[in-house]
Amino acid sequence: MAFTRIARGTWTAALIVVVVAAVALVAVARSATHGDAAGTFLETFDGSPGSPQPFAGSRVAVTRTERNLTGDNLQPVHHSMHGADCAGPPATFTNNGSREMSVFQCRDHIMTSISGTPYGVVYLTPAALADWSGGSATIKWSQSTARSSARDFLSVWVTPWADALDVPAPAAVDADLNGAPMNAIHIELDLFTDRITPEAYINGARRFYNESNITPFSKVVVPDNARRDAFELAVTASSVVLRVNGTVIMRGDGLALPFTNGMVQFGHHAYSPGKGCGATYVYSLINQCVDGSDIQSSNTWHWDDFSITPALPASFLQGTPDYMTSAGGHVSLSGATQSGARLRLSAIGRVDLSFDGGRTWSTAPVQPGNQERDPYHVSNYWVPVPAGVSAFDVRLSSDGSYPSSMIHAKDFTVWAAAAGGAASPTATVAAPTATATATATPTATPTATPTVVATPRPTATPTATPRPRHDRDCRVDDHRWWKRRC
Repeated sequence: MAFTRIARGTWTAALIVVVVAAVALVAVARSATHGDAAGTFLETFDGSPGSPQPFAGSRVAVTRTERNLTGDNLQPVHHSMHGADCAGPPATFTNNGSREMSVFQCRDHIMTSISGTPYGVVYLTPAALADWSGGSATIKWSQSTARSSARDFLSVWVTPWADALDVPAPAAVDADLNGAPMNAIHIELDLFTDRITPEAYINGARRFYNESNITPFSKVVVPDNARRDAFELAVTASSVVLRVNGTVIMRGDGLALPFTNGMVQFGHHAYSPGKGCGATYVYSLINQCVDGSDIQSSNTWHWDDFSITPALPASFLQGTPDYMTSAGGHVSLSGATQSGARLRLSAIGRVDLSFDGGRTWSTAPVQPGNQERDPYHVSNYWVPVPAGVSAFDVRLSSDGSYPSSMIHAKDFTVWAAAAGGAASPTATVAAPTATATATATPTATPTATPTVVATPRPTATPTATPRPRHDRDCRVDDHRWWKRRC
C-alpha cells in the first residue's frame, strides 16, 4: 500500500477546517437545544440560584389569577417545597404569597405554588405553537406526581392563535373565570377524581372524545414530591393520546378538529384544597392535606423540560408592571412589537388602551369564550397592537355593578407568531376602534425601535432531546432518565 506525504501546511489547514466545523456544529447543537430552527421548541429551565427566586424567563410566559386578589398578593403566606437555600424536598420555605413567587426557580427547574383560597390558577405558556398540520404533534414535559388535595389539579390547553385566552376556564371552575376558548383541546387531571379526561371545544361547544385506555393517575405513578416523571401528549386532527413514562394512560378519538396548531398552556389549579382531603389517591409527604385549611393543604408542583415538536416559532414581550388597580397606568415592554402582534391580558372592568402616548384611546374588545361573559369574573383580551410599540397606557373603569375595589388588569404580554399562527375558522379578534377622546395630559410618544424577538438562553445540552442534568443532590432512579429527583 502506498502512502502519500502531506505537507505540514496542508495538515494545519485541514485541522483549522475541522475545528471550525466542530465549532459550527456545537453552535447548531446549542441552538437546537431550544429547537426553534429545527422545528422543535425546548425549554430546560436552567438556573440554580442560592435561594428560591421568581421565575421570569423569556420563553415561557406566566399568567396568574386568584378569586380574592388583593393588590400584589396572589394568596396568603404558605409553605412551598425547596428550602430557603433551594435544598431539595422535603425541605420547605415560607412563600410570601406574592404574584411573583407563585412561580419560582431552584435547581434547574421551576415550581408552581398556590393555596387556592378559594380558587387560584397559574398558567405557563411556552413561546411556540404545536403544529399537527403534517399529521401529528408531540408535547412533552416532566413534572412531580404527589397531589396534596383532590381539589388541587393540573390541566393542559392547546388553543388556536385566534381564540387564545389569558386564563381559560375548565368546566369545573367556570364559576370563577369566563369560560373556555371557542376552539381548543383540553386535558385535565380531574377535580375530585383520579383520572385524566380529554375534551375539545369546537365552535364554542364542549365535545368529548371517545375515551379508551383511561387509567387512574395513581395506578401509573408512585406519588412523589421530588421525582419528575415524563409526560407526553400526542395530538392529531382526530385524536389525543397521553403517556406517562411511556405508558398510555389516556386516549381520545372520534373528533374532527377545525384547526391544525395551537398555543400550549400548562395549568396548576387550586380550588379550596382544604376541602379535598378525603380521597384515597391524595398522597403527599409535604404539606399534607389538612381538612378545612387551604393554606396547609396547598401543593407545590415541579416542572421541567417543556418540548413541542413540530413547533411554529413564537415570541412574547413582557409588560412591566404586570398588575395594576383601577387607577390604570403605563406599561413598558421588554422590546418593540412586531407586525401582527397581539396584546394578551385579563381584567375586571372596562379596559381602554393607548398606543401613542395617550393622544388617542380605544376600548379593548373582550376576547370571547364559550359562555356568556360575567363582568364579576376576569375577562380575557387579545388585542391587535401596532408594530414598533415599546410601551402603552391603560385606563380602567367600571362596566358592571361590582365594587370598584375589584377593578384591575394584569398579565400584560405581547405575542407574535410565525405568520400569526393559523386562523381559527370561527372566532376572530376585532381590532379596537379608536375614539376621538384624548387625555388632558399626553405623555411622550414611544420611539419605534427595531423589532426584538426573545432570544433563547444558551444551554449546555447538545441535542434537542431532554436529558437529566445530574445536579449535586439529584439522582436518577431505575436507570431511566425521566426518574429525576432534586
